Amino acid sequence: MSAARQGKGNTRRGANRGVGLAMLAAVLFGLSAPFAKLLLRDAAPQLLAGLLYLGSGAGLSLVWLVRRGAPREAPLSRRDGP
Repeated sequence: MSAARQGKGNTRRGANRGVGLAMLAAVLFGLSAPFAKLLLRDAAPQLLAGLLYLGSGAGLSLVWLVRRGAPREAPLSRRDGP
């Protein structure tokens, strides 16, 4: 099998994984508000929205802290363009 074919297969698998993760994120996002409303029955909508954004920020901060030490991708150069 040629190297070009192997690269194409890896890209397709990566794209399928990305689509699956995007669908999972959408489902979890859709479930978060009703679930939070069950937990905070008497909360105002603005408070609930603020808490959801606060939780999102905290989660992204944790991801950033974990990935901070990970190796970075090489920057794009002029040769990478069309």
